[in-house]
Amino acid sequence: MNRYIWLVSVAALLAVIALLGLAGAAQAHFAAANPGAAPAGPALPKLPPPTTPPATPACGLGWSVVDSANPGPIARVLNGVAAVGANDVWAVGYYNDGTHDQTLTEHWNGTIWSVVPSPNPGVAHSYLYAVAAVAANDVWAVGSYGYAAQDFTLTEHWNGTIWSVVSSLSPGSATNVFTGVAVESSDDIWAVGYYNRGFRATLTEHWDGASWTVVSSPIFGDGDNYLLSVAVVAANDVWAVGRFANGTIDQTLTEHWNGAAWYGVASPDGSTTHNNQLTGVVALGPSNVWAVGHYFNGSVEQTLVENWNGVLWTVFSSPNQGTGSNFLTGVAVAGTTDVWAVGYADNGGILKTLIERWNGTIWSVITGTPNVGTGNNHLNGVAVVGVADFWAVGDYNDGTHNQTLTEHWDGQIWSGMPSPTATPAGELRGVAVVAPNDVWTVGRYNNGPWQTLTEHWNGTSWTVTTSLNTGTGDNALTGVAAVGPNDVWAVGYYASGSIYRTLTEHWDGTSWTIKTGLNVGQGDNGLTGVAAVAANDVWAVGYYNDGTHNQTLIEHWNGSAWSVWTNSPDPGTGNNYLTGVAAVAANDVYASGYYDDSGAEKTMIAHWDGINWSFVYGVSGTTSNFLYGVAVVGANDVWAVGDYYNGTIEQTLTEHWNGTSWSVVYGANSGTGNNYLTGVAAGRANDVWAVGKYYNGAGAIYQALTEHWDGSAWSVVSGANSGTTDNSLIGVADERVAGTYNAWAVGYDSTGTADLTLTEQYAINFSDVHPTD
Repeated sequence: MNRYIWLVSVAALLAVIALLGLAGAAQAHFAAANPGAAPAGPALPKLPPPTTPPATPACGLGWSVVDSANPGPIARVLNGVAAVGANDVWAVGYYNDGTHDQTLTEHWNGTIWSVVPSPNPGVAHSYLYAVAAVAANDVWAVGSYGYAAQDFTLTEHWNGTIWSVVSSLSPGSATNVFTGVAVESSDDIWAVGYYNRGFRATLTEHWDGASWTVVSSPIFGDGDNYLLSVAVVAANDVWAVGRFANGTIDQTLTEHWNGAAWYGVASPDGSTTHNNQLTGVVALGPSNVWAVGHYFNGSVEQTLVENWNGVLWTVFSSPNQGTGSNFLTGVAVAGTTDVWAVGYADNGGILKTLIERWNGTIWSVITGTPNVGTGNNHLNGVAVVGVADFWAVGDYNDGTHNQTLTEHWDGQIWSGMPSPTATPAGELRGVAVVAPNDVWTVGRYNNGPWQTLTEHWNGTSWTVTTSLNTGTGDNALTGVAAVGPNDVWAVGYYASGSIYRTLTEHWDGTSWTIKTGLNVGQGDNGLTGVAAVAANDVWAVGYYNDGTHNQTLIEHWNGSAWSVWTNSPDPGTGNNYLTGVAAVAANDVYASGYYDDSGAEKTMIAHWDGINWSFVYGVSGTTSNFLYGVAVVGANDVWAVGDYYNGTIEQTLTEHWNGTSWSVVYGANSGTGNNYLTGVAAGRANDVWAVGKYYNGAGAIYQALTEHWDGSAWSVVSGANSGTTDNSLIGVADERVAGTYNAWAVGYDSTGTADLTLTEQYAINFSDVHPTD
């Protein structure tokens, strides 16, 4: 097979390939790798259901499973979690001792989860459903226990040494249950739930530092009322949420404590004809409260997210995983632009963990969250320690019994970042980081012919900057590199009549200008990558056509003009391409690519030693192998990435230079279909990122692929995906400075009719995540 470099979209690309007479197999391979280029009262007045479109699913993986304790021989479940600090987290639930369900409390000390004995007043059963912490020696857990065919409310208190039962009230005739608890101070605590008075009625009780008392709360509709969660803003500002029956359906229920009384507040439903409920609530302030739950759309359960803005409750669009039911069970908040909800979703008949995040603009699914075993997984509660420290708890089925499940987020995550998309279609191909608030990405957009596209990140948002075009045909930028904030280079190509010519543009801090590059021969020329050593030392690589074959093209900027390097012969007798370039120093530059060796592509590395370019062949098997990107950590630590054909499908390929030789280091692959890597960035020896895409057979689409090298192995780290059609990442760059780490990946997502720009960010703060870094 032969394959053309990823310079243009499929349509333009295939036209060029046809012009050059490249093999049809190469066209198919490239197209796959780079496409698109009291008694019950009246019902509360209900607000309308959501009319906004679904939020875009985004990224991420920073969640990991942490081993938790499992007492007893049978079932174990964790229902709630609360954090005092990073080394002081409580999770509560229940386990079965072989005869009865018993209370379960577990504690995280910063190293391990361990079971802490908790009392069981019930003869039949005892359950804990929620937990809240005032301080390390003041933690409350609530639930219910069974005795003599009746369920009673249960409250337990941790004083820093032991858990003990604290007497609470049970007004119901048969059923009394606490489902939520929230704290304002040691003498101001609320517990909510429901009790039986011929039907289920709301139950609210208050702890004043000495005893629990029942506080009257309203009930609505013509049937059961349940309160399932509670959150405290202040002593006179408390919210409780749940559901109430109104005719044949359940509707969302929100109640508010104003310091004197509880009263109902109208809240919207996801469906006006089917059941709705709110299961979790958290408060940032009097005008910013989030509630989560789910509703039935007539076919499956769907996520439901609502926000109180100080005046009314509004439904916010929230995504769903797959085509089955989705449930949100808990919510926690780190800031106005950092809210997390957890639950579970039906994935082909098996329930899997579901985590969603609010970034201040949209709710998005955190894809790739971990699951244990092959049975059902549930997340039932979530708590925040800090911006890079969240805990979620639940359970999973090991094939026989339910086991406790605890998951932790350490702040390391890829997140989708909205980028301005040129109308009607755009693609991003390269990215360069000058500083955390100074990032450039380049590509092209469709304006009749394709036109150059440059976008800039100022630390807050992306903006399109005016870049230049030449000729009357297509223009595109494929690579970008920065010397400094006022010295940025972008390279690519433009159409001159029926052939392509090199295009180089320079940013001087104010505007982009074309710096005329050079072309070899009368055939196609194109630049695919650029690397900057200094203001007077910039390298660009690509290809040119000599009338028979494509040959490597290397150009150098000396501070005044571009020149072509012509003294190195190309390997093989067929087509040759350089696809990426990276510099260690002025006398140590690497370019990656591939060449045609009797019908099979082989990997190729070119090296500049300060005097000459020489070809150092990569490591290739007997089938086609390709390299698309190269990045350097140091003189003895260089990475190149691409893909190879294993006889059936394409798989990721990573090759490493150790200062002596190149070797294949097998990368990770996602799914069972094709995988491609097209870009790589190296921050340090144990911190390398590679990006590309993989074929998601379940959705018959390509999805963003991000992989990380930790010094020992490559692993897949879920990237963001937008929409329900193809997503691809093409370029990646990173920067580590002043206690922060930022990595950016760019590419595009397909709407089905056009490609839209796609940017993703991975950002961490060393003081939060890597204190020794």
